[in-house]
Amino acid sequence: MADEPIIKKILLVEDDEAHVELISCAFENFGEGRSVIINASTVGEAAGMIKSQNFDIAISDYKLPDGGGGRPGHKARGARPQAPCVSGKQHKIGF
Repeated sequence: MADEPIIKKILLVEDDEAHVELISCAFENFGEGRSVIINASTVGEAAGMIKSQNFDIAISDYKLPDGGGGRPGHKARGARPQAPCVSGKQHKIGF
């Protein structure tokens, strides 16, 4: 009997559609279908989702239209303290 895959529910707080697609594809390709990505594009939208759903991890852009700076992660931490939160930002590199 094969083990059932563990499904991880991921809250992705990102307002750039290209980044949402890239991150979603990475989890789809390397996670072997073991994750579900739910996207919120603002801190406010993420806060509403955190109140109504459980997430295994929150991944957040550091700069969002209505704030950022780790705020989605702090809200997730309050709703589910044991869930990990990751916050980061994109750097443009010029040569």
